[in-house]
Amino acid sequence: RWSALEDPGAWILGPAKIRIFQGGKEIGEWQRPQATDMGSTSFVFPEVELPNQMASTPITVTIYATRLPADHPGAGRPAWIFLDEVFLTN
Repeated sequence: RWSALEDPGAWILGPAKIRIFQGGKEIGEWQRPQATDMGSTSFVFPEVELPNQMASTPITVTIYATRLPADHPGAGRPAWIFLDEVFLTN
């Protein structure tokens, strides 16, 4: 579990997608819901279900930026991501 700051007025949006890999194989994914309130500062708490038993093989977490909406300067460009901590548990 982790949290990401979201402040649309400052061009800071939570991640669009998160993918988790182990040994080159995807073991979990989270995708941002399409309909979100872009109005105020908040936190996003993505959760990704991981397998119960994980080997000692290293894990790679890939985080994809949300694109700025049409009403922002720089529309279509990646937003800033402010990610706090990532906790991987099973």
